Amino acid sequence: MLDRIYRQMAALNKAARDVMVQYPVHSCTDVTGFSLLGHSFEMAQGSGVSVHLRADDVPYHAEAYPLAEMGLIPAGAYRNRQYAEAGVCVRGKVSRTLQDLFYDPQTSGGLLFALPGRTRKAVWMNCSRACRRRRSSGMLPKNRSFRFIWSKYKIEDGELRMEN
Repeated sequence: MLDRIYRQMAALNKAARDVMVQYPVHSCTDVTGFSLLGHSFEMAQGSGVSVHLRADDVPYHAEAYPLAEMGLIPAGAYRNRQYAEAGVCVRGKVSRTLQDLFYDPQTSGGLLFALPGRTRKAVWMNCSRACRRRRSSGMLPKNRSFRFIWSKYKIEDGELRMEN
């Protein structure tokens, strides 16, 4: 198990970076100690957009879930939650344990970047070819709240829609 985790951590972000620099990126961060939700909230707040994430699209090490369920959460996760929680809207059934993982500072993050919607499909195709793990979320303009959306919702062409 540890060898798999070490390999993932050592992979860094070179492939995603190589794709990203080909496009007009508005902002970018590597998701590290500030957590996925902390970094996403900060980007959304600074840009005046909402970030919509599908909980089942967020990768995490399965071994972390039972540990978090037992309450083995680092203090930094509580600080990250304290910072961002007021701007996070949880829709659907997202367990407190899973939320804790998304506030966890123990990340060897991927890149979180924002770019114009018109480039989304091209970036997605290039990331699909270059990166083994890639996930997508949507950013919708002119809404200063951060939204965390459970898997029964999805983003299509900038619109929040129910999945069938």
